[in-house]
Amino acid sequence: MLFPEPFSLISSFFLSTIIMNNQGIQSFLAGEIVINLLVVDDESYTKEGILEDYPWKDLGIDEVRGADDGLEALEIASMLKPDIIITDVRMPRMDGITLAYKIRELNPKCRIIFLSGYSDKEYLKSAIYLNAVSYVEKPIIYDELLSSIKKAVNQIHEDEEKNRYSIIKNKYESSIPIIKNELALLLTRSNPNIETVKKNIDLLQIEFSDETCFLTILVEFSYQSDKQYDQSFVHASAINIINNVLQLNGAQAIIGTKDSSHVLFHLYGNEELSCSKVLNLTRCLSDHLEANILNARTNISVGVPVIGYKNVFKSYNMSVLALQKFFFHDELKYTFYSDSAISEYTLDETLVEQFQLFLSQKDKESAVKIIKKLTSEIRKHDQTLVKNVKNIYHRFLVILETFSLKEQVSLDNNPDYYWYIISNIKTLTELESFLLEKVNLYFQRIFEQMQSQDALTKIKKYINLNYANPHLSLAQISEANFMSIGYLCAFFKEKTGKTINQYITEIRMEKAKELLPDPCYKIDCVARSVGYSDGNYFAKIFKKYTGLSPSEYREKARIV
Repeated sequence: MLFPEPFSLISSFFLSTIIMNNQGIQSFLAGEIVINLLVVDDESYTKEGILEDYPWKDLGIDEVRGADDGLEALEIASMLKPDIIITDVRMPRMDGITLAYKIRELNPKCRIIFLSGYSDKEYLKSAIYLNAVSYVEKPIIYDELLSSIKKAVNQIHEDEEKNRYSIIKNKYESSIPIIKNELALLLTRSNPNIETVKKNIDLLQIEFSDETCFLTILVEFSYQSDKQYDQSFVHASAINIINNVLQLNGAQAIIGTKDSSHVLFHLYGNEELSCSKVLNLTRCLSDHLEANILNARTNISVGVPVIGYKNVFKSYNMSVLALQKFFFHDELKYTFYSDSAISEYTLDETLVEQFQLFLSQKDKESAVKIIKKLTSEIRKHDQTLVKNVKNIYHRFLVILETFSLKEQVSLDNNPDYYWYIISNIKTLTELESFLLEKVNLYFQRIFEQMQSQDALTKIKKYINLNYANPHLSLAQISEANFMSIGYLCAFFKEKTGKTINQYITEIRMEKAKELLPDPCYKIDCVARSVGYSDGNYFAKIFKKYTGLSPSEYREKARIV
């Protein structure tokens, strides 16, 4: 076998599944090499003799052409692209050495065999410089030239073989991370495809025994929600950092990308890693990630040691459970799985009842204390499933939304949207902040509503006291209530469904209806009493409002 080590270690599985999938490489690996040869000599009998006397097909040469001198040879070479040239040194128009230099420009790997009937040292030096296959003297000895041709053909095959090996080697080396990634993910499953696992282990040339020790470490990335990052770049950087840290700590691992937020690696060795070594490695990894991964926060969780690759999934599952501790303690940078005796948190219904009571009493301070007490209690039970914790906070949000609907205030979100928001929250602190934000907003809107009701009462009171003033204006009302005219009009219309002028007219007309039945009051006097200096204008407005003129209304009231 011509392939050097470690090609002999690359399994047939790798060749069949990775290399042979490429049709171009497949034919290349099959040895389909085309070799063309060009004979150049100004002596026709020499040229024709070479062309006719040698078994070209047996030598592995596909096409053979002839040329009478260097210029003709160049013209033919531009189309033929010869792999071997047999050329006389001394020829008219262009000698063999010049031709060789020009041919090498077209094909640097072209093999050259020089023919010469002269012992010319300068020509010999050029032949050496050009790395010619051989320098055959005339008259040509058949076996000597045959040997040179075979040598040239062998050199071409050796180069192709090396190139072929290089392609395979590069393919193999570039596929190692892919194979490692697949193996790393396979090992996280409780029932992996054992045949595939073993093939990947063989491809990576790793020796795993039933006594090999494993430990899974999981790295989680939290990206800022308001920025977009190239996550593949973050993962590539993280994997490079993990490899460097492993090398620094003399550790070995199979590394894989779990998903857009997680990279994992399985440490392995003949002996179980000591607690101190795992701690040092984890601390070192945390420091390097923090210093170099600037676009995302990283959390590292460590599983438990296991024996045998079939049990790696247990270590992985423990690392996943350990990872949720970051939800409860967001100040942590890394954490280890521990079989804690702490029970899961169970919601105290008294907190729910108190929260509802304080909302109904509009006691913001006490309602906030309930939420903070809830968070404090949950944080002590960091073995609780995160989903269960989120369900508790969602329940409090639903209660808050129910009260907001009752009080007719908005919390700015569709209630159906709350779970979507909660499901994407990464820590208990963020969850508490979101609920407190809604509690504060609720009480803010309640306060604004109360202020709005007070403001409306003040506006109406001012109008009721000043409706008799014929010069009563929006400017006076807005100034008295510390509002701009624009805001005053919009506010009043929103709260009553009427404009300010409509409300003033209503007040004046109702007062007029009270005065008109008394004959002691002349109609002009009634008009002035309700803020109209022009009796005719008053009569026009009154009829529009009641359907009767002031005198008709008085007469009707008298009859009744």
